Formats: sequence, structure tokens, C-alpha cells
Amino acid sequence: MTLTFTAGSADWNGTHCSWRPSEEDSNASPDTAGVQIGRGYSLYTFRCPESFDHPPATAMQ
Repeated sequence: MTLTFTAGSADWNGTHCSWRPSEEDSNASPDTAGVQIGRGYSLYTFRCPESFDHPPATAMQ
């Protein structure tokens, strides 16, 4: 399986950058979305490199 997407539970708050949209100007003020996955986990999405017919897999840690 190949990792295709990772989402953290905390978003960009201006002082600690858990994640920030790549399009966002690094000098822009933060836009808190309030994202929380589970009880503060990160979400990982994987795909099979052999065939797109295989379903994607997810994991939270």
C-alpha cells in the first residue's frame, strides 16, 4: 500500500503548524477549521500501487 493522504487533528493556528493548506500564504492570518479526527488522531489513506480496482485503506493513529 502507498500512502496518498495524511490529515492531522490540529489545524494551523498561527503559532504551531500541524497542517496548513499549501496555497495559503505563510504570512496570512490563520483560519481555524476546528478539525479533529477521532480523539486527536491523524488519518492516513493508502492505495494499492498494483491496481486501482483494489479499495483504498485508511488508518488512524
